[in-house]
Amino acid sequence: IAVTKAFVLGIIRAATEHQETIKATCAAADQRVSTASTPLEFGFETQFAAPEMLPVLVGDCERVPYPDGRGTRFVRKPVATPETMPVFRRFRSERQQPMPVGWALPAPPQSVLEVLEHHGVQSEVLQAPRTVTVEEFSVSKKRKPKRPYQGHQELQLTGSWSAPEARELPAGTLWIPATQPLGRLCAQLLEPQSEDSLSTWNFLEEQTDSCYPVLRLIAR
Repeated sequence: IAVTKAFVLGIIRAATEHQETIKATCAAADQRVSTASTPLEFGFETQFAAPEMLPVLVGDCERVPYPDGRGTRFVRKPVATPETMPVFRRFRSERQQPMPVGWALPAPPQSVLEVLEHHGVQSEVLQAPRTVTVEEFSVSKKRKPKRPYQGHQELQLTGSWSAPEARELPAGTLWIPATQPLGRLCAQLLEPQSEDSLSTWNFLEEQTDSCYPVLRLIAR
């Protein structure tokens, strides 16, 4: 608990000290997504990247007997020595996929609408039918790990994308453009192969049968 608290406080202090640089970097990233002339890519099947050899402070402890003589406890010494060792602090995606024009949910659950709104995702509800070119994800396998994670049985989908085809979206469809500041977040939330998607967290499980309920918009 003490280490986690120190870690969080360290991040907050660093963010405060470098706030202008962080703001400028975030604004530039948002601008790239909003005005990209060529499709950006969304990465998934994420793994640790190769480790870096960095100095890590290694402390030491001593055994201190309990006053009643029943065993000993470890007490940290106020010293630390730097030791060079492999540190994993970067990730890489094994697979990349071009970002679509956007995503469409013909029958969005209320829980999904609320999560997207809380994140500040830009979207619109179609007031009339619209014909667009889409891809649909066919589900060949659903899997849940035996152990729950944070109270959830994460849903993992295996499948493939269909060839692009013209389809009429009914009125009431939720339309989410990819060219918005939170475009990459939208992909993280809506792509079926994302490790941290709404699907992974069971928001779309009831609607996922042989096909995933979110369509990728390839052309308007």
